[in-house]
Amino acid sequence: MAGPLLGNLRVGIILAAGVLLLGDVRVFAGNADVTAASSAKSQITGVVQWADGRPLVHPKVELHRWGQETNRWLPAEKFAVVGQNGKFAFADLPAPQYWCMVVRAEGAGLTMRPIAANANDSTKATITLHPAASSFVVVRDDQDRPLVGAKVRAFDVVDGTEGTFSLRRGSEIGLGLEVAVSDESGRLSLPPFPVGAVLKSIQIDHPNYVASLLTPDAVLQEGEIASCKLDRGFPVQLRFVQPETRLPPPDLAEVSVRLLPNDYLHDANSLFSDPFPTPAGRVEFCLGAGLYQMLWVKSEQYHITPMVSLNKANDRIRMAAGEHDQWTFR
Repeated sequence: MAGPLLGNLRVGIILAAGVLLLGDVRVFAGNADVTAASSAKSQITGVVQWADGRPLVHPKVELHRWGQETNRWLPAEKFAVVGQNGKFAFADLPAPQYWCMVVRAEGAGLTMRPIAANANDSTKATITLHPAASSFVVVRDDQDRPLVGAKVRAFDVVDGTEGTFSLRRGSEIGLGLEVAVSDESGRLSLPPFPVGAVLKSIQIDHPNYVASLLTPDAVLQEGEIASCKLDRGFPVQLRFVQPETRLPPPDLAEVSVRLLPNDYLHDANSLFSDPFPTPAGRVEFCLGAGLYQMLWVKSEQYHITPMVSLNKANDRIRMAAGEHDQWTFR
């Protein structure tokens, strides 16, 4: 039998037409508080160069803004012209703001650099290009068979010359990345990052299997760099209804879900404001049984309580098949 609904847990989440309120929730980027409104400006200048000194061919530098409302990188707002000497510049940028600079060039690995720009900052960047790696992870099911349909939920990549870049699902479209899906051989391709960059961690999920969190510390190169096995889990269903009619909100296309297990930094079940489509006002994803401490759901179109604690009488909520696996949001 399905577990009790949200109201039975005395945890109120209310959907009503209006503006999304986030309370004191903020996005911090380094020392830049992007919630502040200011007419101040900043600038970013730099140079693009190949590690082996070869000439640049069709280099492109894009600047993407962090969308605080959507918790993802937005499509490029600015493009820089790269001179023959490799130099580029972005001037009169609004500040404070969190930017992602994406550099693409023929034959080069994709280079991404997040930049926290405060008022009156002048940031200088040297981008050293390396060839692109065609790396992949092999995904198998609990019977050790190749698994079709797995996707990357998040990853952390360290480029020795450009720093660390972290990416979660939802930003691929804004950054112009392909949303890869594992094929019939279980191969799940990674973005074309530079050869020599290090994959520190990667979270892989599937609609019918529990997610897996790998920490391979693998140097990106041609071919397979890691493998994982996904186990069977249980489906969790979130249902969204209008308080008056009990029908799904007609224009609710997507929600972001944050669900934190006890050890959320090292648990593959963790969801950090991950986007989910809401066909027919429903969301479904696969989890592993365990104790969970926080659930947070938000939408751009509706007013939602900013945060809901699943802590009841200092005990975490156990979620498993038939236990708190169905939730109704009004």
